[in-house]
Amino acid sequence: MTCFEHLSNELLLDIFEFINPRHFFYHFWNINSRLNNLLLSIKHLRLVIDERESHELIGTLAPHVGLLTVNTWDDIDLHKFRNLYSLKLARPTQIQLKQIRADTMPNLTYLSLSPNVYFSAPKQLISDAFSGEFLHLRWARLGHIDSYDPLCWFQSLSLRYLHIGCYHTTLIPFVLVTCPNLQQLIVDCLRSGDKIMYSPAMIDNHPLQQFILQDFCRSVSYEDIITLITYIPNARKIKLKFDCESSVISLMQYLANHLSDLKRFDCYITECPIDSASLVAIQRIHPCFSHITCHRIGEKFRIFDTQTK
Repeated sequence: MTCFEHLSNELLLDIFEFINPRHFFYHFWNINSRLNNLLLSIKHLRLVIDERESHELIGTLAPHVGLLTVNTWDDIDLHKFRNLYSLKLARPTQIQLKQIRADTMPNLTYLSLSPNVYFSAPKQLISDAFSGEFLHLRWARLGHIDSYDPLCWFQSLSLRYLHIGCYHTTLIPFVLVTCPNLQQLIVDCLRSGDKIMYSPAMIDNHPLQQFILQDFCRSVSYEDIITLITYIPNARKIKLKFDCESSVISLMQYLANHLSDLKRFDCYITECPIDSASLVAIQRIHPCFSHITCHRIGEKFRIFDTQTK
């Protein structure tokens, strides 16, 4: 240990970059004041919590943690992590979710709530995320949004990437209006719900570059897709997963005619009933469609699929 202490502060700080702060805390904390002060001098510690942690560790390190990953169902006091700019919750609980607030995490730029667990984001979190209360939030995976009411009144100028779940695609125009600078949008339809019967203010030339829509409950129609495309004329990458009750070739022709900047198209589309158009005819509509494959299942439907590179 004497040799370790003889190392310069600069070299020790370089070593600390490769040590999990929790390991350092349990093995080196309180050996001497110099090591304590060096650890706390690091402005943005990276902490991974995989199990229940001691209150002493959280109380000591929390103000110095910039990147936090929580991979436990246990209740963690997130209020103490006031300098976070990156937060990942792998197993979000309602208690954990309710602690994510703009007034306690004002520097948050990255927020990821696990896509593998179905949950509805608290209204306060939705309000903070879409109202601009998180001034620096650029990347967010928020879970399922049950209500669109908050989106009618707020606006977030910072969000660039957003991944959400919703009942129906009629929520998406409200998201686009609320996030005028959004570049990437991923929407999962995990369960059916009522359509929103009125539209937001006119969306004029939204800058969205990438759009992914995945329908797991057969709630999205051909008409829904057509309507959405009119809102995002600048999209360069599109991925669609849904059941199409109209001809797929009509959809492809519409995409080719209305997305002049399209550079990448991926899909998993079930066509039912089967149209007479051949796969070759569809592939020739646009260069982005050339890698589409088709699998016929019986006499009633066929699947158009792509292999994402």
